[in-house]
Amino acid sequence: MARPVGVRNPDFEKKKSDLIDKLTSFVLSDGVALPSMRQLAIAADTSQPTLNHYFSDRDGVIIAVIERLRIMSEPLRRQLRYAERTVEESIAGFIKIVKDLSGNDTYLRSHSFSIREGMVNPAVLKAYIEQLVDPAIDAIAERIVKTPGGSKNFATARVAARALYDAANSIAMRTALAGMRPDADEFERQLALMENWFLHGFLDYPDGPVLSTASDGREARPR
Repeated sequence: MARPVGVRNPDFEKKKSDLIDKLTSFVLSDGVALPSMRQLAIAADTSQPTLNHYFSDRDGVIIAVIERLRIMSEPLRRQLRYAERTVEESIAGFIKIVKDLSGNDTYLRSHSFSIREGMVNPAVLKAYIEQLVDPAIDAIAERIVKTPGGSKNFATARVAARALYDAANSIAMRTALAGMRPDADEFERQLALMENWFLHGFLDYPDGPVLSTASDGREARPR
């Protein structure tokens, strides 16, 4: 008797998870860029119809991989959430994480792959932001709020966290767009400047600068 349409095998989720494991390992290998459905099927030791069965289409495959990358990167977000004893220690700790990530191939390839895919597919870009970018920004904001002397307002902390994330993640953007890694000395200089600027910004304005109002009603420069 044929199985009714829409009914899944009892081990559907297990087989799907196994496929995602193979696909994730493939996209994190060296030199993978915008793989075709055929390449993805070969990497997963299966057929294109089988991938379609489990993921509907190529978008489904890529988004499933990005969701797996989010799970894999949870230990990093735990690091980002960790509150230090002071603002100085918290910023220094964040800079150390950034420095470590600059040599982490899994991190770089995760973002490079996702960014490349997102540049040509809005659905994948949305998944990348929701699965990898926003959770990282939220984790950094949590670190800021929990650190004594940090921002008391989560919305304000999230603005600062986005600025920190964007500055730190620029290395992944360069890798994604051009396969370039910055000069080591220049990267160290960038990190030192970023640490100095953000540190003094937090020390002086933990909840953002107070803005004065110009005579014409426009916001003036921070006091």
